[in-house]
Amino acid sequence: MAAPFKKKCKVLLEKDCEFAVGIRGGRVLELRPEGYLVFWEEWTDPETGECHESTGGVISYDAIVTENNYGNLTILRRPLAQPFDPKRIRRVERLPAEIARQRFKKQYVLAIQEMIDDGDLELIRDDFCDKIIDIVAKGKGRYDKYLAALAIREGKRGGAKTRKSKKEIEKSVEFHQGFKCGQTMWKWYWQWRIDGEDALFDKYRNCGKHRHHDDATDAFIVRALNTLWDKERPTVKAFVESVQSLLDAENERRERLPVPTAKMKWVGYDYILSLIKEHAPLDHKIRKKGWDKTYKDLHTLGVGIETSRALQRVEIDEYTVDLFVLMESTGLFDHLPESIKQILQLDGRARRVTLSAALDVHTRCFLALQIVPEGIDNPLSHTLEMIYTDKNPIADASGAKFRWPMC
Repeated sequence: MAAPFKKKCKVLLEKDCEFAVGIRGGRVLELRPEGYLVFWEEWTDPETGECHESTGGVISYDAIVTENNYGNLTILRRPLAQPFDPKRIRRVERLPAEIARQRFKKQYVLAIQEMIDDGDLELIRDDFCDKIIDIVAKGKGRYDKYLAALAIREGKRGGAKTRKSKKEIEKSVEFHQGFKCGQTMWKWYWQWRIDGEDALFDKYRNCGKHRHHDDATDAFIVRALNTLWDKERPTVKAFVESVQSLLDAENERRERLPVPTAKMKWVGYDYILSLIKEHAPLDHKIRKKGWDKTYKDLHTLGVGIETSRALQRVEIDEYTVDLFVLMESTGLFDHLPESIKQILQLDGRARRVTLSAALDVHTRCFLALQIVPEGIDNPLSHTLEMIYTDKNPIADASGAKFRWPMC
């Protein structure tokens, strides 16, 4: 006769976990084969007012599961749970360069752990410094093997071979590797042991955010640039020379004061160019290239109008087009009734008509559209009236599935 199957117990609590069953609180002291060894705190019965002393006892795993199913179990604190850090960056928000650097460091700490397990390295910082060559050699071997495996996996996708550009490959694995120090390896290893793989992420995303000049220097340069916009066809080089001359004069003035003050730092071409692009790119472009060239080059770079709801902003415009081109491209001529053809003067001769349209910026939907013969005065008033008229008859005639109420 076959032995009965052993029933699996669902373990919901761990050692040192604080919980409550109803109003009774407890703490898990130990996990035993028969259940949890729990220290129960003193509690007071709300109905009788009787006070019960603190005791210890064993409660089965199934009893905790039953209390949890009935909603009586409340977890107060888990020893292995870490509090959420609002400054912590999620893994999905990491940059590709940050992930590449983390994977690089991970291969080295795994190499260190392997050497410790084999007895080739002692868990002492001085031994890390003495055997840094062996650590780097073993870590580099693991990292090269990881890159080779990564290239094989990425080379095939659904049976088809894919190739990455040289720039993409360099961007994924190329970064500074100035780490040939046992102290650095010691720090990486203990970061990994204490906080896991997330501790191997560095602050690479903050590189380049340090400001080389203070606000006073920026304000001085901007004031100087504001006096130079009126020059005839100014170049960035001319701006740089003028600003640097003003800086030299200001530093000399500060040096000749009865109590000399700190001088402003020297600024270069790239920094002044960045301030020009930040504060007045259009002014500089207009003075240098002219209005027509500036509009041609820069009119598409703006973010445009930002809206958050429908009908927040409505734009109206008029276009005069050739009637024949309009009818041929839209196929409207075959569907227009005779009365509309007479209004539009469609008698076969060359005609130009005006399209007057109102467009909702947020939804990109037409609120009004009319075609009027060229020369009719003030089609705008009829377009505005059409915006607020009820569109349900038009929607019903066109076979729309939803109503189109306007008010």
